[in-house]
Amino acid sequence: MYCPVYGCKSDFKKNMSSLHFFRFPNRNSGAQQKRRKAWIEFCKRKAFEPLANSRICSLHFAEDAYEAGHSPQFLERLECKEAFRIRLKSDAVPTLNKALPETTSASKTRMHAEKR
Repeated sequence: MYCPVYGCKSDFKKNMSSLHFFRFPNRNSGAQQKRRKAWIEFCKRKAFEPLANSRICSLHFAEDAYEAGHSPQFLERLECKEAFRIRLKSDAVPTLNKALPETTSASKTRMHAEKR
């Protein structure tokens, strides 16, 4: 499973211990439809419609988007990895566009040139 946010390279298999992935809001109520639309727009992908297994990674949520006592940062400080579930607030939307660093061939070439 990959994060659908444009430019994000988060992969559930590679980052399962450090990242959390959140399902898109349902289309049930008006408030949830607005929230779902905000999540889809945040992905910045043309004609993107999330599937049932689409999820956005925790890199895109500010600490105040989590329920009190359920943020990854808070639970990490307590060293509680499995004891508590990380939960978003019912009105949370992704706001951070940070992605995992990626080593590209251009940066590899530059690093190789610097070593000479």
